[in-house]
Amino acid sequence: LTNTTQQTSAGGYLRIEANGSVTTPLIDFSVLDAILFDFSMTSFGGNSEQGLQVSISEDGGSTFTALDTYTVPATTNYDSHTQFIDLSSINSTDGMIRVSLVPGTSNSHVVRFRDMNITEFSGYFYSNGWSPANPELISTVADDVYVVQGTVDILSDLNSKNFKVLDGATANIYAVLTVAEDLHINGNLRFISGPSGIGELAEMSPSSNIYGHAEVQIYSSNRRAYRMVSSSVTTTTSIHNNWQEGAVSNTDDPTPGFGTHITGTLIDQQDGFDATATGNPSMFVVDIPNQEFISIDNTDVNILTAGTPYLMFIRGDRSIDLTNNTSQSSTILRAFGELQRGDINMNYPAMQAGEFAMFGNPYQSSVDVTQVFAASDSINTAHYYVFDPNLGTNGAYVTVDLTTGSGTNTSGSPANEYLQPGQAAQFATIQNGSPVIKFAEDFKAPGNHTPTSAQRMTAMNMITFQLFTTDNFNNGQPLHDSFGILFSSNYTNDVDSTDALKPMNFNENMGLNVNGHLISLERRALPVAGEMFQIHTSGYSTQNYTFKMMIDGLENVAISLYDAYENTYTPLLSNDVITYSFEVSESDVNSMAEDRFTIIVEDLLNVNSFESSNIRIYPNPIVSDSFTIMAPNRAGKNATVSVIDMLGRTVYSDVHTFADNTVTVDVNQNMNEGIYIVKLEVDGETQTFRVIKR
Repeated sequence: LTNTTQQTSAGGYLRIEANGSVTTPLIDFSVLDAILFDFSMTSFGGNSEQGLQVSISEDGGSTFTALDTYTVPATTNYDSHTQFIDLSSINSTDGMIRVSLVPGTSNSHVVRFRDMNITEFSGYFYSNGWSPANPELISTVADDVYVVQGTVDILSDLNSKNFKVLDGATANIYAVLTVAEDLHINGNLRFISGPSGIGELAEMSPSSNIYGHAEVQIYSSNRRAYRMVSSSVTTTTSIHNNWQEGAVSNTDDPTPGFGTHITGTLIDQQDGFDATATGNPSMFVVDIPNQEFISIDNTDVNILTAGTPYLMFIRGDRSIDLTNNTSQSSTILRAFGELQRGDINMNYPAMQAGEFAMFGNPYQSSVDVTQVFAASDSINTAHYYVFDPNLGTNGAYVTVDLTTGSGTNTSGSPANEYLQPGQAAQFATIQNGSPVIKFAEDFKAPGNHTPTSAQRMTAMNMITFQLFTTDNFNNGQPLHDSFGILFSSNYTNDVDSTDALKPMNFNENMGLNVNGHLISLERRALPVAGEMFQIHTSGYSTQNYTFKMMIDGLENVAISLYDAYENTYTPLLSNDVITYSFEVSESDVNSMAEDRFTIIVEDLLNVNSFESSNIRIYPNPIVSDSFTIMAPNRAGKNATVSVIDMLGRTVYSDVHTFADNTVTVDVNQNMNEGIYIVKLEVDGETQTFRVIKR
């Protein structure tokens, strides 16, 4: 010890004064690859930026080589530091480590020093290169991993016992980082987000700790659309400093490719907002009592809190021209703050059954919403609602079904049961009360990055409707909305928790009107002849639209789409894809009626007790106004032939005589497209057939 005295007060420490130092005994560096030199320090009697310098000697203390200098903290609290010392190229048996006082800017040069500890490092470290090897995919939770110097991109999954990023070093996480014990961030730790994946922090144990702050990123694709987002860190700085990159004007682009405009003012940077010609806001929260989105009030004052959800209209990065309503780009929203771990409960005010609210993912990891909802209170656990920015014109809601555990939907959206880091979504309440959304570490599901494509939800005995603008449909572009009906003898026709209430999009909407409830996914009993399912359509933004309709199963049921405006029926065939194009016009309110379209269930198809099952009608579908009935062994017999439309009206009835076992029926009037029932009566027996007119 030089100019250093041991003190017993204040918990005990070494008082290092001007020109003072502490030096270790001799250490055999030749048998060590790396060591960790840990210590804590604070000021004594005032802070003037004095500090401690760590040096090593290879010649028993004759000369020392400085490694790093640590400045005393601005408070009286102790700061803990770890000096990583790489000895892989040093073979000296006469090694020593010294800490020495570095004077500050005044006469107050005293430092309190304690908690010194020297341990051999066993694991992997990066110092402008990995030693002893790159730990990605090979390290275990028994291995420490330290990033000591330089910048490293961790591109594959990495397991560690303790993961540390030391002062001045940077670790960019592109995959899943697993930390069994503690995460120490003295340098820069960034969780990178892009179109093909996102860096994640896996489940941590209850005894684990996170020290320091990290940068998290949210990638936003090249599409001008709404998105539901949330931060996975709690920041100490404002929304403006993070997601707006601290820009000083609406044309300022401090970091190209990062940040976005957040609008809501006519006066640039008032309350932190970027000015536009309209002053329209672009960042919203939910006003739960009034069930509406309201704009936030300030980005200069408000900070980001992990898990707080927002609806944002994201045009792109800050290079976007705010005077051009088609300008768009991809961007990355960055936030720097405290990562969240452990159980997190999100409490909501009193809500009525069937109301909606947003929730955000508080973790830097995908989570399994099925598990989150199972643990939560007063919410519908069967579904949740993801706003997919790639649907419609500026995004649309997707109802994700959670009942099978596979997170499917009727829109063919990649939205599934995994809520991504930085993502928010909506839930619906199931009863009156105050909902609680409950997150837990073991609900994390890292590595489940949302895929870029997905298949439409299918099930036995299901009807799926999808709504496109005709331009989108013809050019392979996204749909605008969808709904589905699943039939089973186990379901009821009442609106219950198995049915998904429909949140309304900003433009086109389509769903089912079931007893005054708008439904996006309905489960009901097997269809019965004569049932009608009222379709709701609204929010048209153009003139030409196309339905894409699919029936899975239901082979024994005749179903058609009725267009009340055109007074036409379109048969829906099992296991087939049917399209129907239509026009709307603001000058004709009937064309835009919300109840214009109805699904109609006709007679169940069956085989009666007719003598022969070899009777058939052709052509079917009928392409003109006539058809032929072939009935073996009926030559010379009289038959009454009736044609009945979907509303039960008899459009044709007459007596015919079979010649050579066939009879041709000419209805002698225009038959609209649709499904008809042909009833054949011969010798007191009756047979019915379904025919389609196209």
